[in-house]
Amino acid sequence: MSDTLKKHVGKRIRAARKGAGFTQEQLAALIEKSVETVSNLERGHTAPSLETLALLASALGYSADWFLVGYAAALGSNEEGSLRTEIETLLIQMNENQLQQVADIARIIKKA
Repeated sequence: MSDTLKKHVGKRIRAARKGAGFTQEQLAALIEKSVETVSNLERGHTAPSLETLALLASALGYSADWFLVGYAAALGSNEEGSLRTEIETLLIQMNENQLQQVADIARIIKKA
């Protein structure tokens, strides 16, 4: 796995973990890995094995392919795609009240 892809997957792991309200310690316990492993995955220092990716997906409530989605946009080849990836990452980390506020603002902007 390329360094760029590892960093992309790591960012999505971190966003999903934070969105779920887990600490690295809690996620590590759920997937039966060390905190160091979770940290290395989130920083893009190591790539998850297919088994670890499946465990992460199950623990965090996403499909395994979700962690790879948006990779082309993350490469910076498409400015709009990159922006969409950033927005999606921010949305994952929001609670229901914040999501409602974003939806209300988006509806106003779309009408303009």
